[in-house]
Amino acid sequence: MKKRDVLLFVIILVINSALSLAQPANVTIENNDWLRVNGEKFFPIMVWSQPHWLATCHKNLGINTYFAKGAGSGTDQQLLDVLQSNNMYGIIIPYNGAVQNHPTLLMWGFGDEPDNTCIPASTLQSQYNSIKANDPLHLLVLNLGQGFYSVPGVFNNMPSCMGGSTALYSQYAAIP
Repeated sequence: MKKRDVLLFVIILVINSALSLAQPANVTIENNDWLRVNGEKFFPIMVWSQPHWLATCHKNLGINTYFAKGAGSGTDQQLLDVLQSNNMYGIIIPYNGAVQNHPTLLMWGFGDEPDNTCIPASTLQSQYNSIKANDPLHLLVLNLGQGFYSVPGVFNNMPSCMGGSTALYSQYAAIP
């Protein structure tokens, strides 16, 4: 084999490797069972809103997912790039079409704790529909505040806008 042929072969391998790394993660939930990333079982162990420069430290602690970017994390692209270099995943809030094909994007998140400000389920349903229309490949996750485990008379941490009713949570649960 000539040097030129070997060089061409190496260039093709590098390009194919780069293209395969640039593919978005295939994230699924099969049979209401395991979360799977690219066909492999995945159990997300996450930190909330941490700066990207702590990613290596978090990785060494067993963290494999960042939920939202923290102060000083720059852009969504910069966060996902740092997570990729640490073999980690990210959940991005809000939807950002510029990074929807990033290989370390695990899923999208709604705004933080929408129950604390009583954002109607219809608003989240509209957001869900819009995001899924733009990105049918990624899942969405909803994180809630403290109100859902309030016990009237014992531990009441329910947002006052709920008026003592937990009905909002069942409405959230109905979002596909």
